[in-house]
Amino acid sequence: MKGAVAVTLLAALPAALAALSASSLKVSDDTLTLPVSFDPIEAAYWTGLPNHRRTPFAVSPDGKSAFLAFLSAAKDAVYVQPVNPTTFASNGDAVKIANAKEAGGLVAHNDGFAIMVTLPVSGTDAPPNSYPVTTLIRYKNGSQAWSTPLNGPGVHVSDGLSASPDMNGDLVYSAESGLYGAYFVVTDVLDLY
Repeated sequence: MKGAVAVTLLAALPAALAALSASSLKVSDDTLTLPVSFDPIEAAYWTGLPNHRRTPFAVSPDGKSAFLAFLSAAKDAVYVQPVNPTTFASNGDAVKIANAKEAGGLVAHNDGFAIMVTLPVSGTDAPPNSYPVTTLIRYKNGSQAWSTPLNGPGVHVSDGLSASPDMNGDLVYSAESGLYGAYFVVTDVLDLY
């Protein structure tokens, strides 16, 4: 059965490649001006080897706005830059999410965006070594509407405490249900001591 599936997939490949032609792809020689320096490479916390950080991009359902999220080269904040979806030029001031260490998912809405980032936490039962936790933040019309941690102190207490030193996740939204869905990597806090 596996062989039949592989042959079927290979048979469909020429048609898929034919659909990718110069007329179906758009090349842009323009560049996007960012408010701060950007370096997508960071050492992985567990190996020290270079690791590519995500730079999520999302277009709103009405197609009138788009956003690009990235970690600053100083690694002290995640920025979300509004982008004109037609020209790919900066379209207003970027939102700075101070202390965020990773942008793992981005959803554009007609009135703003939602972003999944990692943020450090403090206080009772905080992860050791200032390891961050995954947090979902919603912005509406340029202002933060709400924020909620998805792991860490007080979240799923019966499962134990967790942190997300490398989130490596993504975020989606269902307009029909009004719910977000996400996946991200967690590390058991007890393994970090």
